[in-house]
Amino acid sequence: MLPVLWITSLLGLTSASDLVGCFSYPEVLKGQVGGLQPGMIPVDCLANCVREGKTYTYEYDQYRNGLGYDQWCLCSDDAPSYRFLSSGPDTCDPGFSTPGDVAVLAPLAPFTFDACYPGIGNPDLDYQINDIFQCLSSCASYRYARMALYADGEGGYCHCYLTDELWSGEHYVPCNRGAWYIYQQTIQPSSFAKGGRAGLGISKNEQLCPDGLTACNLPLVSSEGYECIETNIDPESCLDCTNIQNAIINTITCVGGQCIIGSCEDGFVLHEGMCDAI
Repeated sequence: MLPVLWITSLLGLTSASDLVGCFSYPEVLKGQVGGLQPGMIPVDCLANCVREGKTYTYEYDQYRNGLGYDQWCLCSDDAPSYRFLSSGPDTCDPGFSTPGDVAVLAPLAPFTFDACYPGIGNPDLDYQINDIFQCLSSCASYRYARMALYADGEGGYCHCYLTDELWSGEHYVPCNRGAWYIYQQTIQPSSFAKGGRAGLGISKNEQLCPDGLTACNLPLVSSEGYECIETNIDPESCLDCTNIQNAIINTITCVGGQCIIGSCEDGFVLHEGMCDAI
């Protein structure tokens, strides 16, 4: 269920399920100005921007002396800078003397925005990325994706999860700096598979997965997580990453269908993507 206290402040026809974040006005606009929408009835800014073929929708509002509010829409292909993420308690509220925070939206299907939760865990385990689509793409095989901002910077931090156990017992919080933005897949991912744990000292000859499946390390999950996939039919398969000579299995990731080595065994050094003897 969406957090009522602040979702109700997303005025107009803003789609909370497509929320990228609430950002400070006017900084996130970087000198651009949205178009003031005519009339008293709010328009669907996101739908209009999609029709224009633009990736992001920037919407901001201002109360009009008790007679509704003014609404501005800006369509852009430029991702918002996460260093302008709102730090106030009333995110995405319309302003009184000036426009309020800017609600940035984008068509995120098959993911939808769920809610914001207090930040939990160590940010050193996360990967920093520049826009929400990089995160959702990386988490395509997972039920949940999380974006967060821990410090000033252009990018945010992404992490993928199989379940919501880390935050399911937490209360909603305003979507500002330090909060976790949680996104959930609306359908079960076709390649969804529970990850396992590969021990740091595991032998290459040990069986990691059932017969017919191949163990591939999972970026954005942990240094020890792997996924069992059927490489013969999975379009994202990484072939057999566990058979690479002299590489440490649990540091190998699958990117674009290729095995990427992270570290080599003692006596070997990573050179041009392979482990060569020192």
